[in-house]
Amino acid sequence: MVDTPKASLSLEQAKARRVNHLEFQNTIEGVLVRGLGADLTPELKAKLRTAGLDLDRKLLPAYPAAAFHEWVELASHHLWPTDSRDEALRKFGRRSLSGLADTMLGKAMKLSLTLIGTRRMLLRATRAFRSNNNYTEVTIEERSPTSMSLAFNDVYGAPTYYQGILEIGCEFTGTKGAVVQIENTDGLGARYVVTWDE
Repeated sequence: MVDTPKASLSLEQAKARRVNHLEFQNTIEGVLVRGLGADLTPELKAKLRTAGLDLDRKLLPAYPAAAFHEWVELASHHLWPTDSRDEALRKFGRRSLSGLADTMLGKAMKLSLTLIGTRRMLLRATRAFRSNNNYTEVTIEERSPTSMSLAFNDVYGAPTYYQGILEIGCEFTGTKGAVVQIENTDGLGARYVVTWDE
């Protein structure tokens, strides 16, 4: 089982907590508006509206995380319909962080990443994700000076989406040779191993 702060909860208890999981407005704007950019076609907007997200209305302060992950799945399949589900989600994860970097909060984040480097960026993973939602917890284990393990408490069945986010985050730091691998998934969470060149 993924070793996270909430690992002592049963799977049923952890799933029950999801009702309180929220993604904040800046996430929706960054991922599904700016991240999609010109690819936010009328057809995709209609699909998102049918799934509960009307982008022609003012964004709400927060949205249920379960709905957000459905929208991510919908958009990733729309953009890369011939790719496997996992590959489409990984690509969309990479694109999502790029979209978030276009928001006011994201621009500050991207600038700070170039200054702090990969190691410190990864050490701040929980804080970074918590600026976008109220539930992500990341347990970090340093394995070597250029390798870390990151265990996410809940990835909503989309571990490759978060893999893509970690990949592009490493690129934003300017680090060369960064590789993000999924070590395991179990229950709701996932553990990633990130390695990079000095």
